[in-house]
Amino acid sequence: MLLIPNAAWSLYAIPAAVVLAYIPHVFRTLAIKKYLGKYNNLAPMNHLATLEERAKEGKVPKNVVDRIKRMDACHNNAFETIHVFHIAVLAGNYAGLDVQFMNAATGLYLLSRIVYTAIYINQSTSVAATSRTLIWAVGIAASLTILIRSANAVSAR
Repeated sequence: MLLIPNAAWSLYAIPAAVVLAYIPHVFRTLAIKKYLGKYNNLAPMNHLATLEERAKEGKVPKNVVDRIKRMDACHNNAFETIHVFHIAVLAGNYAGLDVQFMNAATGLYLLSRIVYTAIYINQSTSVAATSRTLIWAVGIAASLTILIRSANAVSAR
């Protein structure tokens, strides 16, 4: 079913992008539970400070705390780009852009977010950080390409 080239999958990319945005948050929550023994939902913003204190005391490895911080940053970053993607998908469908183009562009955005998340959470070098930024740019470029093509299609009507 996913291999049907003319099936319009782009609108399904909207909820898929939301799910992908929350994956780092789920990993973060599980890591916090593992290293703090519980997740305090009454004061969830205090977890990072508590982890940093435990790292200073030698109870939690610093690299673990850094990784959990990256999970948090990755989750937040998703919401810096997702609105552009959602608008682009809606605009592309409204403009009647080619189904195969929309599937490819939305698939590219989703793939970029998967790769971005994997790199961000696991990065430890400046090379990895640079590649993460390049992957981020691919995702934004996919969204902007949809928006520009949408504007061109609507303007030509």
